[in-house]
Amino acid sequence: MANVKTPVPTGARVMLMKDEAPDVSDGGIVIPDNAREKPLTAKVIAVGEKVTTLSKGDEVIFASFAGTVFTIDGQEVIVVDEEDILLVLREVKDA
Repeated sequence: MANVKTPVPTGARVMLMKDEAPDVSDGGIVIPDNAREKPLTAKVIAVGEKVTTLSKGDEVIFASFAGTVFTIDGQEVIVVDEEDILLVLREVKDA
């Protein structure tokens, strides 16, 4: 049986899976890869042991030039410092 390695960020780092930019505009125009805006929203998929404000599953907005992008099991992920997370997106229930 092969050992499966799970990547875990170290220190105050956070691993994110970026949201996909749309391929087609609201008006139906196909947007080429080089013209798409890079999404700055992502879902937290793992946190380092020193991260205190985030947890797995949080949706966040991060700084545009932050982090290191790489591929794990065919999925593109980005690792950023906790301080590069600008906002956490949370649902607010109506009162």
